[in-house]
Amino acid sequence: MASVNPITARAMAHAKTSTTNRRALLGGIAVAPFAAHCPKIHPDRKLLDLERQRALAHVAYDIASAQAQALHLIGVPEAPAALFLRESDHALGLGGYATRRGDGTLWFYPDAGNASIALRKPRTRDETQPVPPGVNLPRDAQTITRRVPWAEAQVRADEIVTAFDRWRHETAEARRASGYAVASEEADKLGSEVTRIEREIELTPPNTLDGISVKAQHLRRCLNWALDIDEYLDVFIGELLLIAQTSDVANLTLCPETMATA
Repeated sequence: MASVNPITARAMAHAKTSTTNRRALLGGIAVAPFAAHCPKIHPDRKLLDLERQRALAHVAYDIASAQAQALHLIGVPEAPAALFLRESDHALGLGGYATRRGDGTLWFYPDAGNASIALRKPRTRDETQPVPPGVNLPRDAQTITRRVPWAEAQVRADEIVTAFDRWRHETAEARRASGYAVASEEADKLGSEVTRIEREIELTPPNTLDGISVKAQHLRRCLNWALDIDEYLDVFIGELLLIAQTSDVANLTLCPETMATA
C-alpha cells in the first residue's frame, strides 16, 4: 500500500474537526519549529517580505499612537455642566437621548445618531385643542390633537447644542495647539498601512510552510483581536491541504536562515 504523506494526513484530519480544533492547529503552525531546507530564492519570498513590512509598520504605528495619546488631553477643557443630564430633562422628553460616559455619568453628545437629530431640530409636543370651526370630523368629536412648538424643551435643547458646539470647537483648538491632531492623523495613516499589508498577506497564497507560518501568525493575531475569521480560516486550511498534497515533504520545512535574509 502506498504511504500517505504525513503532513497531508495531519492536515486532512484537522480539517474535519471543529473550528476550535482548527484554531488550535493554527496556533501550532504559527510557532512550529520545523527543520530547515533553504532554496536560494525562497518560494514564499513575497509573504516573508510582507511579514517584515507588517512588523516594522506595526512598531511605527504603536509609537505614533503612544505619542498621540500623550497629547490627547493637553489643554482640553472640561465638558460644560450644560451637557450633563438633569432630572428635569426627562419631563422635557430629552432624557432618552443621553448617553453614558466612561466614568458612568450621563450626558448629551449631539454629534451622532438620534441625539444629534433630535436636539438639533425644533422640539414639539402633542397638544389637545378644541375642534376648530370648519374642520370636518365626526359630530361627537370635541377635541383635536396637534403637534405644537415646545418652548421649554427648545430652550434646553438649544442650551445643550450651544454648549456642545462651543466645547467641541475649544477641544479641537486645544488639540491643534498641542500637536495631537497632527500626531493622530499620522497614527491613522500608519494604521491604514498595517491594515493594507495584512490584507495583502491574506490574499497572497503560500507555497511552503514558511508562507503558511506567516499566514497562521496573522490569523492568530486576528483571533487575539476577537475578529470573526471562520470563513478565512477555512481558506487557510484549504491552502495547507493543497500544499501538503502537491509538494514533497522535504520542501515544506521552515527555513530560519531564509526567514532572516530573503
